[in-house]
Amino acid sequence: MAHNGPIQLSESETRPLGDRAWPVYSLGFLLGLGGLLLAVLVAFFLPDGGRRFAFAYLVSYSFVLAITLGCLFFVLITHLFRAGWSVLVRRPAEAIAANMPVVAVLSAPILLFALLGDGQLYPWAHWDMESAQAAHAEAAAEAEAVAMEISAAQQGVELPASTRRMELNPYDQAAVDGEVVPGMHYVMGKRAWLNIPFFGLRWIFYMVVLSGIAIWYWRTSVKQDVTADAALTRKMEIFAAPAIVIYGVVITFLSFDLIMSLDPLWYSTVFGVYYFSGGMLAALSVMILTLIGLQKWGWLTHVTTEHFHDLGKLLFAFVFFWGYIAFSQYMLLWYASLPDTAYWFEMRGASTVVGRGNAWTVIVLALLFGHLLIPFAGLLSRHAKRNRAVLAFWCVWLLVFCWLDLYWVIMPMFEHRTIPVPVVELLCLVGIVGITLAGAVRTAAGHSLVPSGDPRLGESVAFHNI
Repeated sequence: MAHNGPIQLSESETRPLGDRAWPVYSLGFLLGLGGLLLAVLVAFFLPDGGRRFAFAYLVSYSFVLAITLGCLFFVLITHLFRAGWSVLVRRPAEAIAANMPVVAVLSAPILLFALLGDGQLYPWAHWDMESAQAAHAEAAAEAEAVAMEISAAQQGVELPASTRRMELNPYDQAAVDGEVVPGMHYVMGKRAWLNIPFFGLRWIFYMVVLSGIAIWYWRTSVKQDVTADAALTRKMEIFAAPAIVIYGVVITFLSFDLIMSLDPLWYSTVFGVYYFSGGMLAALSVMILTLIGLQKWGWLTHVTTEHFHDLGKLLFAFVFFWGYIAFSQYMLLWYASLPDTAYWFEMRGASTVVGRGNAWTVIVLALLFGHLLIPFAGLLSRHAKRNRAVLAFWCVWLLVFCWLDLYWVIMPMFEHRTIPVPVVELLCLVGIVGITLAGAVRTAAGHSLVPSGDPRLGESVAFHNI
């Protein structure tokens, strides 16, 4: 589309949520507090309740954080590419991203579980150097003995039962060996990174940087509503390039620390992209549902089927992208068949191809079909992207499976032999989503839901797909 310049919208089209925001804010806040209190109460009556609450909280917090970061990426990437079509749909994403300080505060329980040093959530937080060194020496002697037994077996001697322990994942192996803390000796080379003080400093750095970027874009955008200064758009476009680089580095290391370090033995260089792709999928789903809801309330009347069509195309693209990254991670690690990485998929039931599935195999199959194949087919047609009801259905569907994906990634570190009934996890989800919703609504309440001062607003209003 050609550049159409700024246009004048009526007062009714640029009015803020105002007083209508406060019932939503109050409901979200009350649901949030109630959900978290109920989660703590239910966990109290469960075996290993404190640890269960820690994992349940982490699942839903990772989900909400991924949505917030996905919205921030949408803001950055549309400025980077000077996307005129997105101006009308950008403000909800800006408000959700600007809620990053609230999301940062919600990470306090996770940080507390790490800083307590009892290893309930992050096992490496329980390991002191002296005990790790002793375990490392013991493991070296064990490895030498096992190597000798394997060599004897290759020469025709029957392999002793002790060597068959190598078929187990390192956490089962630790139970056989009677170790108090599983797999201490594997993390010796990671102690410079996986230690409590450095973890805390890194996390604060991540939250400050991401919050700073999100708030700067929010304040600049709402300032432009008043000044209509086109130079502010240019400034946001210039800053988008370095911000994208910073964002990419931070979200990669953040996902390593937040989720991958639950299992300090496992590693994957693709995991940061895996977390990002699921977060973008969930963020786009939330944006579409928010836009549909706001239109039901009488806001954003200039958002047309053309805008939903483009958002639907992005949604479809990230369905495929998530599947591509998920398969790439699985294929590369499983094909290499290294014990240091393949066990991670075995624990999660992803070894059904060789007949060694477990209770989590049903989740693997659910993700294969529900997160990739079924929505891929459902969003493929032009009609699905241009029909609000159909698009809303797929957004809700994908949000369920994005949460289930994180549940599958995280919860086997709590219990990999059975699937815990997700009561505490869903209560934590209600709690964290409620508080996050309240924060986002409060952020947006006093401002127009349309970036009325953006010089590309006219282009967005006139946008039409070919």
